[in-house]
Amino acid sequence: MTPHTFILATLCLLAAACTRTTNPNPKTACHGKVIDYTSLKPIPHSQVEVYIGSYASSTSSCNARYIKTITTDTQGIFNLYLPAPPEGSWYALVPKHPRYQGYDGFYTIDPSTCSYIGANLALKPYVWVKAHIKNTNPHNAQDILEISYNKFLGKAIDTTVVFDIPYDFPDKNISAIIYKNAKRTYKKFPYQPITGDTTSIEIFY
Repeated sequence: MTPHTFILATLCLLAAACTRTTNPNPKTACHGKVIDYTSLKPIPHSQVEVYIGSYASSTSSCNARYIKTITTDTQGIFNLYLPAPPEGSWYALVPKHPRYQGYDGFYTIDPSTCSYIGANLALKPYVWVKAHIKNTNPHNAQDILEISYNKFLGKAIDTTVVFDIPYDFPDKNISAIIYKNAKRTYKKFPYQPITGDTTSIEIFY
């Protein structure tokens, strides 16, 4: 499922609540801030995607159309002015930032009053785990280490890999399946998360 498809499906859930018949205001003024979900601090230079959604009750169908993307300032603040949405339509805002794991839901503009719902758009941070991976003696060419979708094959493995993990992932371990010296084992390598930053571990097998 693409991000735009997911947004379309989610927008449909609010269709009944968002459908409007009149709109006395010619413009919708939106101003707010993109913040870190955990620290509540502003996220500078983040992006806010703007969509318009509409719902057709006769066919029970929902449509979402991307309009544009704006960038917040150094304090995470954005200002946005939009035309009043057509009858039966509404706007939705989706915050994004490359160091965060996507948006924590989306945020609608109330079409009946053209007022912005919610002053803050929250993003959940990643935790980065830098793992030094090394196959130690005794070893052979058939040794394998599997971590998620990563597979390390051979005896000369000595490398570094960075994993991005949601900050609220409950298991604070890198789980690995190890095939070594004709034996299969399952092992967990614990890490100490640093929200929004990188922590280092060693995975020697």
